Amino acid sequence: MSTTDPAHWAQIKALFDQVQGLPAAQREAALGASGVSATVQGEVRSLLAHDAQSGREPRFLSQPAGMGERGATPAPRVGQRLGPWQIVAPLGAGGMGEVFEAERADGAFEGRAAIKLLRHGMDSALVLQRFAQERQALARLNHPHIAHLYDAGLSADGAPYFVMELVRGLPIDMAVKPLALEARLALFLQLADAVAHAHRNLLVHRDLKPGNVLVNEDGQVKLLDFGIAKALDPLEDADADQTLASQRPFTPHYASPEQVRGEPVSTATDIYSLGVLLHQLLTGVRPTGRNATTAAAAARSVLDEQPTRPSALSPDEVGDPAWLHTRRKLQGDLDNILLKALQKPIALRYLSVEALAADVRAYQRGYPISARAPSLAYLTARFFVRNRASMLIAALGLAGIVAALVAALWQARAAERSRELAEARFAQVRQLAKGLVFKYHDQIVHLPGSLATREALLSDAVTYLDGLRAQGDAALDPALAREVAESYFRVAVLQGEQFSPSQERLSEAEANLGKALALLPRYVATSGLPAQALLGAADMWFLRSTLMVRSE
Repeated sequence: MSTTDPAHWAQIKALFDQVQGLPAAQREAALGASGVSATVQGEVRSLLAHDAQSGREPRFLSQPAGMGERGATPAPRVGQRLGPWQIVAPLGAGGMGEVFEAERADGAFEGRAAIKLLRHGMDSALVLQRFAQERQALARLNHPHIAHLYDAGLSADGAPYFVMELVRGLPIDMAVKPLALEARLALFLQLADAVAHAHRNLLVHRDLKPGNVLVNEDGQVKLLDFGIAKALDPLEDADADQTLASQRPFTPHYASPEQVRGEPVSTATDIYSLGVLLHQLLTGVRPTGRNATTAAAAARSVLDEQPTRPSALSPDEVGDPAWLHTRRKLQGDLDNILLKALQKPIALRYLSVEALAADVRAYQRGYPISARAPSLAYLTARFFVRNRASMLIAALGLAGIVAALVAALWQARAAERSRELAEARFAQVRQLAKGLVFKYHDQIVHLPGSLATREALLSDAVTYLDGLRAQGDAALDPALAREVAESYFRVAVLQGEQFSPSQERLSEAEANLGKALALLPRYVATSGLPAQALLGAADMWFLRSTLMVRSE
């Protein structure tokens, strides 16, 4: 079999990925059940025998530059020059490749990088051709959150290699564990911006998972291995794509349904994987396949399991003692964002990574998200969340205005009740004084021995009239002034009338008549005054002259 045969190479690669992670006792059974030819099975057995780390992850296609176990790679490569770079230490190894730390050795500048080399036997002509085509595309990527591709070429023994930015950090799922929700979303947005940049350059990552997304000590996300898997995948060839699509390698837990089914991938594939990553960052667990123990079971879960609404996960499922507090923050918008990104039909997912990131940013700022129906209640709630501080100030101000208005109304009502009560009492006093002067006195005037009683009535009447007059100018309107004046006049007549049955009280009569005359200016000049009032005023002046004559 020729290693340049793309069909055989793809079958070998796909089958190797499937069985490498299995225990040794299960590999032979898996090979026999694969349905491929004996030749392909033999090549896979040879690779497994050659692979010193065949029982452990990560493999070459899933091993990020900058991750791995030191000492896992044979030493002969250490010290080897690859162009201007010299290998200084092994970083890790997988079934198809080796990863090394390298330093700049040509004296142009000092620097470190990560170098990946293909192992012998995996460098088919088609792979080399695709590698050369992809190298130019990767060189166009220039983003602060994407590990840069520095160089590429062939080693002295013909092994193709990539020189990548060396990134030291933690996988993103580990880096977020001590962080609050907002900080986790901020890291995810860095990753989303990097993926969107790649999509704009017509590159699909196809292997987004925590091991390929590191967070360095400065809190910056670095997306690794971008395009490498695609560059090393001969199935991108137009002729082989349809016939061998079902054998395209992928990472089951983070793959999209179309990847598992072997269908052509697109930017929607990365959107689904971003949804898986965001789910894991916010909840600590993956949306599907949490109980899967094999790659095949994990792949089936992607097709068969419907993701649970994140906020509905139980503490036992998440394993986080603070989960009950955390999941309340996921209810609503974040639930909807995650479920939309994880839709199995491509048409129901976000149309772009930018759209997904826009919804996350909208959630952070309190704006409505596109993944939720824009009902009036929802839009109103988002408005209040977005303007929480100003709304609180406005609410306090409104409460103060309402309180002041209530207090003013209460005071006004209290004043009105007091005024009404005063007017009622005032009317009672008026009626009482008038009755004493005009009604009760006349009823007892002819009774024997009533003189003392009549004098007491007149004295009390004067007291009431003095009380009315003491209310002041505002209380004595023209009508009341006339009534009080005529009452004083009546008392003066009774006290000073020469033929009155009572004894004469000229001094008292003059005093009360003076009070009556003092009130005349309050009403005699008003319009519409009846003639009877004018005649009464004339009688007062006539009585005044009479009393003056009698007092001489």
